[in-house]
Amino acid sequence: MARIRTITVDYGRKFNLGDFNSAEIKCGAWIELEEGDDVSLVMEEAWQWAKDNVKKQVPAIEDKADVKELYLGLPTEIFSPGKEKPQITEGEEENAD
Repeated sequence: MARIRTITVDYGRKFNLGDFNSAEIKCGAWIELEEGDDVSLVMEEAWQWAKDNVKKQVPAIEDKADVKELYLGLPTEIFSPGKEKPQITEGEEENAD
């Protein structure tokens, strides 16, 4: 039976800095498994490690990008300086036509 010996995890985030510029923070690792390691558990821990390390670097560029909200560790909306955020009032619905 085949055995997984090595796993690779790569995680990154890209920020729009405006004026056709962006900054990217990445983290990756190769992990060699020992006999008896739970592959799913090691993968879960590796992803969390990579995400945590990328998040630690976000403040270094956060002033240049306007990140409003995060979902699963990724920005849901990025606004360039001077760009107005769309406003939706409570109870307002889009037409389904």
